[in-house]
Amino acid sequence: MDCDTYCNKTQQISDDKEPWSEYEVEIPGGVTDTMLTAPDFVFSSAETQWIHLLKILGKLVDNKEYTANELENLNWGNKTWLLQSDPMTYARHFDYQISQLIKSILLSKTVPLGKVADWFYRVEYQQRGSPYIHMLIWLENYLTFGEDFDCDLVSFIDKIITCEKPTDNPDLLALVNRQIHRHSHTCRKKSKSECRSFQLPETTYELDKNSVSIG
Repeated sequence: MDCDTYCNKTQQISDDKEPWSEYEVEIPGGVTDTMLTAPDFVFSSAETQWIHLLKILGKLVDNKEYTANELENLNWGNKTWLLQSDPMTYARHFDYQISQLIKSILLSKTVPLGKVADWFYRVEYQQRGSPYIHMLIWLENYLTFGEDFDCDLVSFIDKIITCEKPTDNPDLLALVNRQIHRHSHTCRKKSKSECRSFQLPETTYELDKNSVSIG
């Protein structure tokens, strides 16, 4: 299966209930044969904080050269109006951001997750129209739950995952703060009493010193 070619050529709107394509149905077989770095990565766009994108849209929609300071001080309504006024440019820019994530980070010489053997992602859209992706990543010659030593799995997880705030780096801290969940009215959509995003406890596998959460 040529996931790279398929995923880069197919940019269709989808949701969780849409039937999988002939390529996608091959994925469960690959999951059983290969170790994944995670069951599922989710990458969402922080579109109202993408100053570079808002600058582009300002030129195209308002025919105005906004400064970074002006865009940072725009209220949420004005930012979303810019985004909604040119959904094609927004979608193309999101696709470019994902391609750069793969090329410049995941496949870079630093190999932050290890050497990537293959990947697959599926583009979906939130109700407000913002794109996001679910992504599976296969690593070359790496570890497998139930077969490799727990201490090696723990070492790998500790290497790529952290919950610590980088208080000594203000720029990095600002990026980390974007990942902090803050409850809103959508958390309890459809009269649910619990947050849809964080339904704990989840099933865990106990290792030597860590619990690996399986969502």
